[in-house]
Amino acid sequence: MSVSSQDIILWENNFSSHHSCLEYMSSLSANMTEPHCEPQWERYTNLCWGPTPAGQKTKVPCPDDGYLNPQQFAFRSCLSNASWYVNYSFDSKPYTDYTDCLIPLPNNAEEDLKKRVGETIVLVLKGLDSSETLHLTLHIISIVMLVLTIVTSGVMVLRLHSLRKDPYKYIVLIFGSLALLLNNAITLSSSTVEDVWQSTKCRTAKYLVILSSLVLYMCLYFYIFLCVASILRLAIGSSRVKIIMASALVVAVTLVATEVTVEIQLYSVQLCGFGSSPASYHWITTGPKIILVISIITMGIVSIFGSFYLQHPHLQKGRNLNIIRQQSVSALIVTLYNMIREILLALVYGVAYMSYFDSPVHVYVRIFSIVNAAQGIVFSLFMCFVDLQVISLLPCVNTQHGKSIMDDSRHYSFISVVKRRRSNSVKGIGASPRQTEAKAASFDNLSGEYAYAVTVKRAESQPKVYETMIVHDPY
Repeated sequence: MSVSSQDIILWENNFSSHHSCLEYMSSLSANMTEPHCEPQWERYTNLCWGPTPAGQKTKVPCPDDGYLNPQQFAFRSCLSNASWYVNYSFDSKPYTDYTDCLIPLPNNAEEDLKKRVGETIVLVLKGLDSSETLHLTLHIISIVMLVLTIVTSGVMVLRLHSLRKDPYKYIVLIFGSLALLLNNAITLSSSTVEDVWQSTKCRTAKYLVILSSLVLYMCLYFYIFLCVASILRLAIGSSRVKIIMASALVVAVTLVATEVTVEIQLYSVQLCGFGSSPASYHWITTGPKIILVISIITMGIVSIFGSFYLQHPHLQKGRNLNIIRQQSVSALIVTLYNMIREILLALVYGVAYMSYFDSPVHVYVRIFSIVNAAQGIVFSLFMCFVDLQVISLLPCVNTQHGKSIMDDSRHYSFISVVKRRRSNSVKGIGASPRQTEAKAASFDNLSGEYAYAVTVKRAESQPKVYETMIVHDPY
């Protein structure tokens, strides 16, 4: 119970009642043979003073009553005659020095924030800062999977570019993965309660998260648009695609910058925007997100309906139709998951800013934190790792280019791929009419300028007999 340091004895103030204090301290006093001051219970401050040898000082932690500093100590002195020091200028009772207890507490971000914005909001922010093992594990898995998605998408872009095919879906995946990586990095590196006093740092982190969310929704929108374009055979020039992507990024940055400016102008004295409902200005970025989500869901339904129920001769052969189906369903699933995340975030805002909300705060915060931490996992899984074109990269999958577009493809092996002007004819080279049986499929690819002339050899025929056929591959 006691520690002696420089003739000052420290007594821990862990007694809740007069009886428990004196009972314990009296037993210690009975075992002391040297002259000492008797134990005493201080009535108004509930401090328990233990038996103190004559000529020594003792101290106990200051009472935590909201006005004194519990991190400091109150002192008493035991005189050489084994009696407590009395300051007769006050009264005739033993004198307790509370001078150090009046030292102000150091700035505590959590306590100060409670005084400014209320205890409920602080509970929400602390929940979002949670470092539970589950949350950290999900964030780490998300980061690893997002990095793998970026690498895999980069490989797909290079592969499709070398085959003169449309690589823009995988470029979109790279941007979406980078946006989610930024979100995860900010979540793991920032502390909402501590950083809330650093207005610049807090606002930067908050609006980078909003920017990453906008970029993610724009990527999903453009991805599902490319699926619809494949079904409808829309010719989109590569330069136009680049302009659209650059414009979307500029729009996202402009929206976020506008909201930051409005918040600073309207709530310059607020702590990073907390303390007042953000509904008065948050619509600047929330509105476009809602429009994007509705558009993505609508286009996703159109794409799924078109790929599953409409007959498209240009997609029937090979696995092109299955690829569009899988990509459309994956994009819709990821969008719905993010919509659920936005709904949970709205519930968290409701808990924080509505005093009449009776639901437990920690439930909504915990669910939102888990869903937010797993966002990268869901995106990588459905947009990359179950993608049929990505799966075709696996060594165990037969990935001969264009093999699936011929009904009797098992009788053919590819010899070379030659870029040639669009043609609808099939020409035999050194072979009889019966040996020049072939099937041609036409498709307007992104550039609309070229097709692929594939020279094939019938495996079952003589080694010197060759055939040439024009193959237009949409992917």
